[in-house]
Amino acid sequence: MKLAAWSGRLAGVVMLASSVFAVAVIWLLLTDPVSLTQAMASGSVGPLARALFEVFSQAFRGMLRWL
Repeated sequence: MKLAAWSGRLAGVVMLASSVFAVAVIWLLLTDPVSLTQAMASGSVGPLARALFEVFSQAFRGMLRWL
């Protein structure tokens, strides 16, 4: 019984994290399509990761200002 509850919570956390990542990629595609297409064309993950980090950091700073 304990394993079922633990796996359900883990699945929820994974779903939430993947949803946030998907929304960030869509936001990046809408706001900065050049860096996203360059990262996809070159096949390197570095520029995409850097751009996603910037999106997350701007969102976090916005939440902190709001609080």
